[in-house]
Amino acid sequence: MKIKFSGVGITDGRGKFGGSVASRNTSGAYIRNKVTPVNPDTPAQSAVRATFADISQAWRDLTQVQRDQWNEAVPSFEHTDIFGDTIQPTGFNLHQQLNLNLGAIGLAFITSPPAPSEVQSLTNLELELDGPGTSLQVNSTEAIEASTDFIVEATAGLSAGISFVDSELKAIVILTDSDAFPVLIQVAYDAVFGALPPVGTKVFVRMVGVNNTTGQRGSGIKASFIIT
Repeated sequence: MKIKFSGVGITDGRGKFGGSVASRNTSGAYIRNKVTPVNPDTPAQSAVRATFADISQAWRDLTQVQRDQWNEAVPSFEHTDIFGDTIQPTGFNLHQQLNLNLGAIGLAFITSPPAPSEVQSLTNLELELDGPGTSLQVNSTEAIEASTDFIVEATAGLSAGISFVDSELKAIVILTDSDAFPVLIQVAYDAVFGALPPVGTKVFVRMVGVNNTTGQRGSGIKASFIIT
């Protein structure tokens, strides 16, 4: 749980406490009940755990000179947290974060800290049905740049009234600059969720860019579509 205090009280909060979760949306700060997800120990979850273990081992395999380089690089990767405060990671955390992102797009881990680079973030995204309405596709007016690979995440068919879906998103496919919009994602969607959801349900997708040289992660963009 993260709480930010003002001179006279609490101004904002993030995270879990007891049976509740504090967060913020466009309407302001709010608290909702915490939902504990079921842990079915799926192949995807096992793969993520294995990647974490591999990255941790990669850090241990570095020389002390290399670890010092990562520690010296952290000022270049300062970022602001959810309260707008400046956060500087440790060398270990920086190594983990960048390599986890590279692993997520299927690329090899890096042993030396990179120079920070731009990460493409799409400014528009649509989720729609192709042609007669048989296949899901993502579409944008922008082209994917060579420096960035995009992780496409999606949800199963949900109630049309749902809007908070971050915990429901699952990675289904990686798109690169060789993929020209519109891109059909139905095969990748079926591989994770089984089939096109029933009519009347709502599907969300989110695309998040990762710089394929540095491992830096960009801001994601989300779109939704009600199956008709």
